[in-house]
Amino acid sequence: MPGLVVDCEPCVLSEQEILDFAEKYDAQYFHTDKDRAQSHVVFNGLSAPGFQLASLAWGLAVRTGRFDACAIAGLGVDELQWPLPVRPGDELTCKFEVLEARKSTSKTDRGILVVRYEIFNQTNEKVFSMKMTQMLARKPQN
Repeated sequence: MPGLVVDCEPCVLSEQEILDFAEKYDAQYFHTDKDRAQSHVVFNGLSAPGFQLASLAWGLAVRTGRFDACAIAGLGVDELQWPLPVRPGDELTCKFEVLEARKSTSKTDRGILVVRYEIFNQTNEKVFSMKMTQMLARKPQN
């Protein structure tokens, strides 16, 4: 299974979705105030919160159905990166790639996957990436 790449359905983050998430979870002005965000030294405008993108990546991956019968738990996230801001109306595509798959050493009915998630904008620029270690149910061996 290492090397498996799955493309998720594309999506668009609206200004309202960014504002709603930011107001609740990351109420910094460059996520909540489009006028004031224009003066931000890096973003120069309203941008989506980074953890909104992490949630979005996982949500889009779940919607592929690949984890329906096997997801148990996330074990950790590494290499969380936001190389470019995401703006309201950006068309986003997410893909994930299985980097590593192994059997659990303590629970024979479980396995561990290391998966890279990446989100790209409409000009194919990477705007988000992370590596997640996940625990999954293994298929019964006959």
